[in-house]
Amino acid sequence: MLLLDVNRVRTAARLTPQAVSSRMRRRFVRTRRPVREDAFDQVRGVEELDVETPLERRETVIFDLAADEQGATLGFEGRELRFPARIGAELEFLAEAEGPFRLADLPGRLDEAGRLVLGRRLVREGFLRISPK
Repeated sequence: MLLLDVNRVRTAARLTPQAVSSRMRRRFVRTRRPVREDAFDQVRGVEELDVETPLERRETVIFDLAADEQGATLGFEGRELRFPARIGAELEFLAEAEGPFRLADLPGRLDEAGRLVLGRRLVREGFLRISPK
């Protein structure tokens, strides 16, 4: 009888509106395919990118960002990118950005080289794009 009660509690926790919504969002983000008409141009421009280059989050990206003490995970378009927990502030800034920004604008403790690594990776992966001039 005790086992039956434990199973009911677990099932009820999985069926809360918040839990169901979270699973549905994660599934949608995992299965969404990229819409990237300028992918090759963006990848070619990565090598010229510096901390003053205007960037923006791609308009078509639907993402899920989860962070805790262990690390951060950015999920979008069937990808899951993992990052150290120490760059959570930078990732939150990128996720919330609603217009062009520069890597120099990022909060957090990353130095210039670290900002470039992060920016280049996210442009290559298709989360960010080099903003048109």
